[in-house]
Amino acid sequence: MISRKHVLFVLVVVVLLIPSAAFAQDLNFNLEPTFGETSLSAGFVPDPFEVDIVSGGSVEVFAQPGLPSGCTGYAAEAPDFSLFWEGDSSNLRFFVSSNGDTTLIVNDPATDWFCDDDSDGTLNPTVDIANPLAGRYDIWVGSFSEGDFINSTLYITELDFGPSDFPFEGGSDDFNGGMGGLDFNLEPNFGEAELAAGFLPDPFEVELVSGGDVAVFTLDLPSGCTGYATEAPDFSLFWEGDSSELRFFVSSGGDTTLIVNDPATDWFCNDDSDGTLNPTVSIEDPLEGRYDIWVGSFSSDDFLDAVLYVTELDFGPSDFPMGN
Repeated sequence: MISRKHVLFVLVVVVLLIPSAAFAQDLNFNLEPTFGETSLSAGFVPDPFEVDIVSGGSVEVFAQPGLPSGCTGYAAEAPDFSLFWEGDSSNLRFFVSSNGDTTLIVNDPATDWFCDDDSDGTLNPTVDIANPLAGRYDIWVGSFSEGDFINSTLYITELDFGPSDFPFEGGSDDFNGGMGGLDFNLEPNFGEAELAAGFLPDPFEVELVSGGDVAVFTLDLPSGCTGYATEAPDFSLFWEGDSSELRFFVSSGGDTTLIVNDPATDWFCNDDSDGTLNPTVSIEDPLEGRYDIWVGSFSSDDFLDAVLYVTELDFGPSDFPMGN
């Protein structure tokens, strides 16, 4: 059976094939949520449920076709979070807490859109859905201003809570300007994995988006560390076993950079490699433990679809070309 979201996606694709004012990126609920998913049922406890998120992205929400008024800001193409809901409730509420100006976009199981900007006397949004349908809710937390990436918490509740009830107490307010540097204490944007020497299949790969607001070249890092990245790592690898070399490389249709912090907190960086504009970092006799990885963009304001590869073999960017 074709799901309601697959049907809508086909319709969207057909529309985009018609010559018109098409957009390079859209909100796409067929992509994996960046910050995970959960299942909740009516009467869930503890209430509210909460998840840490980074707001913002390159999609101009206010320019998206078919969205109701109140849908604004800049968000990522992929949902930030997905909720699988079941049971009967009079109201399901989504709201955000942050120290910045965030927005909220929710797509319900019937593919109806709900949006908000400011609420509860704050610059943070609240979306209420009366008599919520059972099924999947895809949620985007946007930033009102372009280029803002704001540490936030998304809350889900059946009660009468709002942003003013949960003032944000997280770390730095946002990722702007590199003031916070690269922070390996933050949750990785695109997940984590555990690999051991001799892993298969080799290479391991993960899709991500390069770029951010931290000017890497201004930080006290080794030569070769350049470009723009987010404050949080894009990916974390937990490594075990003995290997002669562990290699990280990126494939993209643009100009990316790579920054790796190893278990001894040593830094490794690269810009161009293998006859491409994409980077490779090779670490001999890799230590066991956690490797935090940032995929940057050489130019500010570039957010590039990219694939990060991890290998023990002699692969490089030219072996896995990626189109624009």
